[in-house]
Amino acid sequence: LNSGICPGFTPRLIEDHGRWIERLGEDGIVRREYKDKSALPHFVSGPVQSRDDWEELKATRLQPVLEHRLSPEWEQLKREYEGRQYALTLAFSGLWGFPRDLLGVEKLLLAFYDEPDLLRDMIDHLVGFYMQLFEPVLCEVEVDVAFYSEDLCYKNGPLASLGALQEFLVPGYRKLNDFFRSHEVPVIALETDGDCRPVIPLLLDAGITAIWPFEVTNGQNIVEVRKAFPELGIFGGLDKKTLISGSREQIDRELDTKVPFMLGHGGYIPLLDHNASPDISLDSYAHYRRRLTEMVLSK
Repeated sequence: LNSGICPGFTPRLIEDHGRWIERLGEDGIVRREYKDKSALPHFVSGPVQSRDDWEELKATRLQPVLEHRLSPEWEQLKREYEGRQYALTLAFSGLWGFPRDLLGVEKLLLAFYDEPDLLRDMIDHLVGFYMQLFEPVLCEVEVDVAFYSEDLCYKNGPLASLGALQEFLVPGYRKLNDFFRSHEVPVIALETDGDCRPVIPLLLDAGITAIWPFEVTNGQNIVEVRKAFPELGIFGGLDKKTLISGSREQIDRELDTKVPFMLGHGGYIPLLDHNASPDISLDSYAHYRRRLTEMVLSK
């Protein structure tokens, strides 16, 4: 299910600077991309530069019509989902993440103060859009996890004040989460990098039930988080730097000090504290997976 911009923009090369290029993507974002892949793509600008841009985009590319949004194999997928032995996730860009992609981080942060009506309209439209778009899908398919992609924190905590998040995002979260619960979606998860600990109470109060990935480099220890928030579902929190080190001793220590405790208290899915990076060797990853599998199967 494509729950983003549809129809997408026509991708095109904007400028070639030798080592890097600027390219317009289907999502309307202009990115700087290094030809040698030595760095991640860099956000240059989003598709919304003005209120008029937003009005045009929501009228033409953010309408809750399933045509062209569902996979051509939708009927076959539905039959597969009925007999599945895995968790089925409905993932979508969240009430922070979508406006960030439309505006860029800096413009989003300024919008809380300079253009609050625009930001409220974006969030209100997204809530209604998602509810109308997901309704027929959730009536046909049982979903295990609703998954917000947000990234609303950085290494020192939330990118906006708790007061701003409470005022602008929480009402939308509550409405959407009530909708998911009405369709008996058991887990409502949210993804955010950075140090999310300050926003956990706010998110729990808004109906979020789980968070991923709990990056260790920001000082987060999932054992301490579990003690502080016994009701929170926790995904991740295993330091990928131990795998990058190549030291089996470091990997074992990381697993031994966290996984048995977390599994013993429940509500935990053991994962790395973000996606595995290219500098992790096959040997390190294989050792990590073997040890982790042994721990999970012993419970």
